[in-house]
Amino acid sequence: MKALLDTNILYNYFFETSLTKQAKDLLIRIREPYISTTILNELYYSVMRRKAERTFGIKSYRKLKEFLSQNGYEPFLQDFDTIGGILELLGVKKIADSQNWELIQSLMFKYNLLPNDATILATCIENDLSLATFDRDYQKVKDVKVLP
Repeated sequence: MKALLDTNILYNYFFETSLTKQAKDLLIRIREPYISTTILNELYYSVMRRKAERTFGIKSYRKLKEFLSQNGYEPFLQDFDTIGGILELLGVKKIADSQNWELIQSLMFKYNLLPNDATILATCIENDLSLATFDRDYQKVKDVKVLP
């Protein structure tokens, strides 16, 4: 089965949560896993926010930006390398996001999705992929198969 992995699947795979077992089981079932640029951006941002809060006590977006302007990405590079290595071991392929604004906008309006979520859905449609996600916003989607 070919599927695009939503950010929440990967987050719950990398960090111990109540959904970690489900995320790991799902990744075993998916023979051809993919991620898009949007998903990788969201994942890196989530990892940065988590580490910034737990390690440096940074809780706001503004404070994170200030921290980055003073310290750069150095405090996060090891985390990014670890994620990249695990994605490679899992055989995750990177694909470009949909650039079809008409499709993205139609999916936003049809399913009341945020622009990033509609972009993820459009990427699935264009690449004939299922979508692996825990996001309930996709439960109403009929255009692609939504896992689990």
